Amino acid sequence: MSICSIGAFGTKYVHLTPVPSTLWILQDTTYLLSIDNIVADASLPIGNTLDIKMRQRSGSEQAWVTITQGSPTVVSFTPTNTLAVGQYSVILESYDNNGGVFSTLKSDTVTVNVLPAECSQALSQSSTFETTQPIVVVKEYSPTIYYPEELFNGPHTYAGYSCGGTYTQSIAISTPTAGVVLTDQPTGADLRPKIAVSSSAPTGASFTLTFTGRYVHAPLSIDVTASFTQTFKIKTVFSTDYLEQPTISHSLTSAGLTFTVPPSVAGATPPTHSLTASDFTVAYPIKAGTTDAIGNTPPAITPAPFTSFSSAFIVKGQSSLGTSTLTTPQGSLNAVGISGSLSPGDTVSFACDPWTSKIALTTMTKTLDFSNSVEQNFKASI
Repeated sequence: MSICSIGAFGTKYVHLTPVPSTLWILQDTTYLLSIDNIVADASLPIGNTLDIKMRQRSGSEQAWVTITQGSPTVVSFTPTNTLAVGQYSVILESYDNNGGVFSTLKSDTVTVNVLPAECSQALSQSSTFETTQPIVVVKEYSPTIYYPEELFNGPHTYAGYSCGGTYTQSIAISTPTAGVVLTDQPTGADLRPKIAVSSSAPTGASFTLTFTGRYVHAPLSIDVTASFTQTFKIKTVFSTDYLEQPTISHSLTSAGLTFTVPPSVAGATPPTHSLTASDFTVAYPIKAGTTDAIGNTPPAITPAPFTSFSSAFIVKGQSSLGTSTLTTPQGSLNAVGISGSLSPGDTVSFACDPWTSKIALTTMTKTLDFSNSVEQNFKASI
């Protein structure tokens, strides 16, 4: 009995580097698999008289698989876009090319998953936010901002076939903000990254979130990411969502709102006129309906004080003094001394400076413009 006979019929054969049992290949791509020739899995070598070759099993050949003999042998997988997406078995046989028998010494089965070319596509944004300006969040609702369920399209959302691989998503916040809590890797049933805004968050503060999606398919060597940023602004429920423009009324007589300019005295301090906040009433008409644009009902509304008294306008209380007609006031009620807010105990003060004997005892009025300390678009005048 020759060594060749022992090699053919009594020895187990192996590849020093195992042949992979599974491959993932995209349509219209080529995958080259190098396979070393078999050797005996025993101390007895095959012998130099064997000529090891490789072939596909007869009757199960795949036309898109070709073999280039050598050491190593190279198997080329080239599925075109006309090949149906799916799973295929490729049976590779190692045999002895001597003697005309060509007996199979070892067979290897490779399961090939043919995937559509779309499985290599980049991630694209499928859900949009209002990126041209900050999204306003009302802190009294203690809102939670979740990562959208399908923010990015990609291989993980390809409708025609399951590409496999893994898709992960994360949120990063630009600057830590009090009352804004990031949970990027939550546990439990809901695994969506999220941002929670508490009622203690500072009104007017802004923060920027970066939403990132990542798709990885290791066998295909695919690793793609996409991200976008969105700015959010925190506001209080005291807003135009529920309220009309406020009105300010007073309980003063006309004399209480009128400044009579006394005669000037050299070196004298310009006179000051004061009104207390208790003299005023601020009314906030609530809009028709009790919900905002997205159906939220307002919690208890506590209006913030009115502040920021703007420069005033002088209106002549009378158009003539004696026989002389005044076309314009000769003095001004300026912004110096204006302070306080429309809160209990505060005083609104303003001064008349300069003033001259030309307008002594002239009655003038001053228009006060107020803006709210929280929502600047709330304004009222008296």
